[in-house]
Amino acid sequence: YLAEHARKFNPNVKVLPTGLDTGIYSGQSFSNNDANIRLVWIGSKATLKYLEEIGDVLEEIGTRYNNVVLRVISDEFIDFKNIAFENIKWTLENEGRDLAECNIGISPLPDDNFTKGKCGFKILQYMAAGLAVVASPVGGNSEIVKDGENGFWARNVNGWIEKLSTLIEDSELAVKMGMRNLEAVKRYDIRVIDEKLYKLIWSV
Repeated sequence: YLAEHARKFNPNVKVLPTGLDTGIYSGQSFSNNDANIRLVWIGSKATLKYLEEIGDVLEEIGTRYNNVVLRVISDEFIDFKNIAFENIKWTLENEGRDLAECNIGISPLPDDNFTKGKCGFKILQYMAAGLAVVASPVGGNSEIVKDGENGFWARNVNGWIEKLSTLIEDSELAVKMGMRNLEAVKRYDIRVIDEKLYKLIWSV
């Protein structure tokens, strides 16, 4: 989407994905000592509104399953009535652990001109932590998440409830998707992206 816009001004456009240091998420074995299934959302207060937009979904999930907890990792928080939640203040030092303790990463987005240009970074974080993912197929989300392989797309309220319920009820599937993500995210590691950036610069 961004490349298409840039080509209006220069036809020589290459797409370099956003990268991350996968080492701070993977290779670590974190788990909680309870039997709860943790959904997780990570982000800043600027995008917290996107989580609020699926509030009805989360309340329904909380009503259906008494072993599901929503973890929000952010600098600001919202409260829910029917789903247990954990509000955790984001820190660079702890984000890998705080994500790896969870089971399913969520990334809801509306479909508008701003979100079409988003890179899907939180999904990469979920993948690097070995989590299954449910995401709106918007912007980078639709390229990173392969529907039915390493996660699910959810387009509306019913879709969100259905896909989350599937992963909550089928822990083996969630683990399998998480393992696929650990492998798939390697191509987004900063060392791989650094090399691509170097080659792009050298080529010009």
